[in-house]
Amino acid sequence: MRMKKEKIIDVEMYRVVDDLNPFIKVNYVDKDAQEHNGLMMLDSGSNVNFLTNDIASAIGDLCRHDDTDLEITDSVGEIMQADFVHFSFAFGGIQFHEDFGIKKGCHLGYVDDLPIIGLLGNVFLQKYRLAIDYNNFTIHTSDISHANLCSDDCDFIFPMEIGLKNYGVPVLAIHHEGTDIAAIADTGSSANVVSIQCVNLCDLKCEYTKDTDTLRGLKGQSKGTWANVHFHLLTLKENGAESIPFHDSFLVIDHSVAEGYVINEQQQPIEGLIGSPFMANQGWVLDFGAKVIFRRNC
Repeated sequence: MRMKKEKIIDVEMYRVVDDLNPFIKVNYVDKDAQEHNGLMMLDSGSNVNFLTNDIASAIGDLCRHDDTDLEITDSVGEIMQADFVHFSFAFGGIQFHEDFGIKKGCHLGYVDDLPIIGLLGNVFLQKYRLAIDYNNFTIHTSDISHANLCSDDCDFIFPMEIGLKNYGVPVLAIHHEGTDIAAIADTGSSANVVSIQCVNLCDLKCEYTKDTDTLRGLKGQSKGTWANVHFHLLTLKENGAESIPFHDSFLVIDHSVAEGYVINEQQQPIEGLIGSPFMANQGWVLDFGAKVIFRRNC
């Protein structure tokens, strides 16, 4: 079912403490015709939709594709196989019928009393031309065009096309002098992550703490050390690219963040994740209709 052109989506995010991830409240009907509510995470770092194991019992046998597996790359860069299913749900007054991967043993927990039943990846966001708007904390249909937005209207702007074409996810460029390193703009990540390779290549100033943590994906995990990191991101202006300084907390790990996103050997590996709390603090808009990440001038 295709969304009718006159249908405009504009719903508030279901917010959690510290804006760890963007959620939307959805409803669905199970195989017994019982209606339920749940949360779905909007995950720009995934190019597929994903359901948790908890929802598996709600899906009728006719919705399953037993002869088809789906490959999913998690945030640790590992690829896993998942069952392939068809699932119907609604939000913003619109009913959707989409394909999802489902993996036994995966649970995402609850927010308040609502279960997190899965995530919607960037292919879904592109298909329906949606924007994740951290400026007003809404999910809405893209309203951006060349007529109402130019680079000089923004204090930060970066195109998604580079990342979507080469990695299947939107990326940003961590910059140092003549070096640019790819980092995923990952709304599904509750933290910033950077590899020690990027720290060295971009000469990042890191104020390390004694705190360690584990980066967890759908399949694997990786340990790292927390640090306050000073870094630069590229932004595009009318007269060319510029470098903007930022600083924030990062989990520093000892390997590339997600080798699984690299499509061919000519591409550099992903060396960082810019997470949801940072983007929320910046008030960025990730517009998957116009395929641009931006913040208008204050």
